Amino acid sequence: MCGKTAGYGASPEQKRAARKTLYDMSYDKMVARWQDKRAKLHTAIEKLKLGIDQGTTSNSVYQEVRDRVQGFLKCHWIDSAELAKSAEGDAIGKMIGNEIDGYKTQVRKGDCALIMAKVVTHQILPPAEGSQSTSGTGSPWACSINANRLDGVVNWPADEPRDDVQATEEVALKYIFGEQCDLNLYRAAIGSESKEWLEIAESAVKCSFDPDGDDCWKQYNDPDDGGDGMLSYV
Repeated sequence: MCGKTAGYGASPEQKRAARKTLYDMSYDKMVARWQDKRAKLHTAIEKLKLGIDQGTTSNSVYQEVRDRVQGFLKCHWIDSAELAKSAEGDAIGKMIGNEIDGYKTQVRKGDCALIMAKVVTHQILPPAEGSQSTSGTGSPWACSINANRLDGVVNWPADEPRDDVQATEEVALKYIFGEQCDLNLYRAAIGSESKEWLEIAESAVKCSFDPDGDDCWKQYNDPDDGGDGMLSYV
């Protein structure tokens, strides 16, 4: 999205070098590209959500949302040194990093849509419950994700104060997964794919509270970027 794309057959080093290079040094051209790519992501998200509502989810639409999310996340490779090469680098950087509508906001929007699609179609994160002791005599726990609440928390406008049900990251996770939810016990009770998506959901919540935190959305990064590359196969 923000950087260039290496050609077919390029090495990992060539791919990294390309995505660290601004797609264009012109602010006007970058704005036009941004608006086009953002509109296409939002259209794909709406198509995915419509399919969920109608019970006709499409794998091709899901893949489109995933690919566009990955495209926006690669904007984090554009650093201040690269922006300085453009006479309009300051303006380009502000567009990319804008906390209201920048690349991190676009990633969060797509992130929640992907999770919702898999939850609603019963592919991941099933409800689970149990006891906090192996003998079954401990306090009960129960976890069930509310994908709509996840969407609301993760995509809460950065310029608005959060309400009481999401005052902190910890409170927000209880709001999303249930007051009696122990995420560590839930993690141990679910399958491997659900574990991966639970990590993605937790990361999305964490990064909505602290967008500049370490390892935000590393699950989207290609392995040659130093990320987990989860969304390349889940």
